[in-house]
Amino acid sequence: MRIYRVFIALMLIALVTTVEGWAHRPVGIGGDVGRDLDHAIEIADIDVSQVIYREISATLPQVWMTFEGQAGEFLNIQLGVPEIERLEAYRPSVAVIGPGLPEAGVPFEFPAGLGGQVFTPTESTQSELFYEPFSDTKSWILGNLQLTLPENGQYFVVAYHPESVEGKLWVALGKREAFGADDVAKMPEWLKAVREFHEVSGQAPLINNAYIVLLGLLTSVAFGAWWILNR
Repeated sequence: MRIYRVFIALMLIALVTTVEGWAHRPVGIGGDVGRDLDHAIEIADIDVSQVIYREISATLPQVWMTFEGQAGEFLNIQLGVPEIERLEAYRPSVAVIGPGLPEAGVPFEFPAGLGGQVFTPTESTQSELFYEPFSDTKSWILGNLQLTLPENGQYFVVAYHPESVEGKLWVALGKREAFGADDVAKMPEWLKAVREFHEVSGQAPLINNAYIVLLGLLTSVAFGAWWILNR
């Protein structure tokens, strides 16, 4: 009996370690995802690590996310740019719009009665090169916006370029990694889309056949759990 419990524990550890190699769970990649206030991506839990990848253009100048916040909750936002030579000096901004925040000067409209907190990197802002091994992509992290929410209510996170310069960015919320079985099933599609967004060709070498491995791990865990419960 003990050996099977050890086996299950090892399978669970392997599964969690493999999946959590991805820093953020994608909630939107490319297209017109989160294109404006009326189509903001809804975030259920701001503590869970989640990311949107989007191009900024004249027709799609912002990326919008929204969530229901509680006074005293801590919000962590990370802003990044894919490591592509033409984007090395690209400096987008990110703003938190919501109740109880001060007046904010931003190049877009938002609901009356709300204020904002803005993070605006400059050309002199030091970027941090980040390698994401699961998708085998690199990005420049421009920094974090950290905020304790002042009041209950609906908040918006908006990424944009202050001068409407076209480019690419990603914006991530939260730090706690959480992936479910549905997420595992979506990973091949996610990996392909993320690599295309970073303009990296081919398949990530470190995850060759990773989908099959993950499915095998899930099957092993399910079988082991069934065996223990029915022994």
